[in-house]
Amino acid sequence: MEVDRRIARTYRLSRRTVTRLDSLADELGVHRSELVDFLLTGAFDRVEAGRWVIQTRPGRYVLDGLCEDG
Repeated sequence: MEVDRRIARTYRLSRRTVTRLDSLADELGVHRSELVDFLLTGAFDRVEAGRWVIQTRPGRYVLDGLCEDG
């Protein structure tokens, strides 16, 4: 049986993203870490299924946008 081991990480997020995360977590009555894990899992699933394509530009740390449904 696999044990779910949580790993602490620190990421830099925009103030708007943090505000939205905090508001939604408060509204749902859930821990922020659980909500982040849930939202990221859904996003990864969509990327891996080809439903979302993350557009990038040459260079490090540069994202251009997101296309839904490939």
